[in-house]
Amino acid sequence: MKKHWKMIMVVAAVVVVGLSVVAVASGAAKVNNPFRGRAACGQLMNNPKAVVAMQALRDEHRGEMQAWYDKYGADPTSAEAKAALSTLREEHWNDMKALFKQFGIEGPRAPGRVSVAVRAA
Repeated sequence: MKKHWKMIMVVAAVVVVGLSVVAVASGAAKVNNPFRGRAACGQLMNNPKAVVAMQALRDEHRGEMQAWYDKYGADPTSAEAKAALSTLREEHWNDMKALFKQFGIEGPRAPGRVSVAVRAA
């Protein structure tokens, strides 16, 4: 029993050290695109003049993503589903660019992988 206890402690220590190394390495990674993810949306939401328009756009995008999920949720990796999602993402990015222009906000040149939460109905 004593021998197994030591082995368990060694394995636990190795796991903790390994996770620490991964955490430090990921925190030290250089961010190439500071607008990645939701940062573009945040730029609009942080502008008092753009908040209402951004909230409406976000609601519209969520509805469109829900409609996509309702249609393709059973097989989201099919060629048709991927093409529809790609088109939808491009439309959403164009909508965001229009808001940046409308409110005079310097936004990112290209979108990151922006995700919109979609729940199964």
